[in-house]
Amino acid sequence: MYQHYTKIPESISWLCQQRLQNSNKTYEKIWEYIQADQFLHILFPNIFEPEHANKDLKIQMGSYGVKGVRDRLACHYLYYLTESQLAKTPDLSYILEVQQFEERFNDFSNEWDSRIFMLGFYLRAKDLKNEKLGDLEEYEINLSLDVDELLTLGKAKIEKLDWLIIIFKSLLKFKQKNEIQVWLESESRDFYDIIKTLKKEDRKIFLEDLLCYGHAIGDKDFFVFDKI
Repeated sequence: MYQHYTKIPESISWLCQQRLQNSNKTYEKIWEYIQADQFLHILFPNIFEPEHANKDLKIQMGSYGVKGVRDRLACHYLYYLTESQLAKTPDLSYILEVQQFEERFNDFSNEWDSRIFMLGFYLRAKDLKNEKLGDLEEYEINLSLDVDELLTLGKAKIEKLDWLIIIFKSLLKFKQKNEIQVWLESESRDFYDIIKTLKKEDRKIFLEDLLCYGHAIGDKDFFVFDKI
C-alpha cells in the first residue's frame, strides 16, 4: 500500500511530548501556548462541556487535568478528520481507539508524558485518511501482538517508547518476531546490525516509516536510536 503522508496538529504533538503534571504552573504554561495560537484561541472554549465553556477557562483546566485537556483537544481534530467539519462540543467517542491504544502499553510507558497517546493519534489519523482515499487494507492502529511480546523483553520503562513501537511495527513487515528477539538479546544490540540485514527495498520502506513519523510529530532527533 502506498504510504500517505500524515501530519498531526502541532498542539497535540506539543502537549504529548511535554512532561506536564497537574499543577497551576502547568495550566499557566498550556494557557500561554493556547493564547499564542490564533486558531487554538478560538477553538479552546469548545473543548469544554457547554456548562463550563463560559467560565474562566484557565480555572477549568484544573477540573479536567492535563490529559483531560489533551483528550478533548484531540477529539476535536479527529472529529474534523472524520466528519469534515468542526464539532460544537467535545465527543470523546472519537478518541476511544486512541485511549485504548494508550492503555494497551501502559505497563511499558512513562507516566509523565503522553507519547503513546501521540502515536495512537498518529496511527488513527492515518487510518482515517486511508479510509477517505479508499486505500485501507488494514488498520494501522491495530498493531500485532508480536510488538507487545517484544516489549516484554525489556527490563525498564523506555523514555521514547513510541519510537521503539514504530521500529518494531515496521521491522515486523520484513522480519519474524524471533529474528528481532535474537537481535534484542545479542550482546551488542547495535541497531544497524539488524538494519543491514534488510533488503535494499525493505530498508527504504523501513526508513520511510520512521521519517514519516518523525515529520508527523515534529521530532528532528528521530535517528538517534541509541537513546531509545
